[in-house]
Amino acid sequence: MLKRLLDHDIWANRRAIDMARALADDNQRCRSLMAHILTSKKMWLGRIHDTPDGKLPSWPELSWDEIEALLADMNKAVPAYLDSLSEEDMPRVISYVNPKGKHISVRLGDILTHSMLHGQYHRAQLATSVREAGGEPVMTDLIVMAIGELKEEQGAG
Repeated sequence: MLKRLLDHDIWANRRAIDMARALADDNQRCRSLMAHILTSKKMWLGRIHDTPDGKLPSWPELSWDEIEALLADMNKAVPAYLDSLSEEDMPRVISYVNPKGKHISVRLGDILTHSMLHGQYHRAQLATSVREAGGEPVMTDLIVMAIGELKEEQGAG
């Protein structure tokens, strides 16, 4: 299921970026939301592997080019990491210190599930920002992706 959620997350992030970049004017709020979604993924991988990325600021100011580079990086790193895991890894407890200095422990499976679902919330905010800026939001729901995939499989793409 995590791999299916990851497929959706990759697909939805691409659509969200394209939607935001199609606006007539650069929208700082949209850039901020996408930077947060992708930086959070990198941050969670850093927490899992206990690297300095685990302490990244979660709301960085990034250009669209930096966002595109981070998207490409996460679209490689996260699937590679998931491919290295088995079901037996999911209950493993990951411990880290949050930005407020609090020690947190949580299961790996819950971190990965959160990481896949986290973007959905912020892509909805991004869609609202696009509408407020005069653009037309696109659907990023998993069911929309699934319908499109089935049409392609059936040759009706």
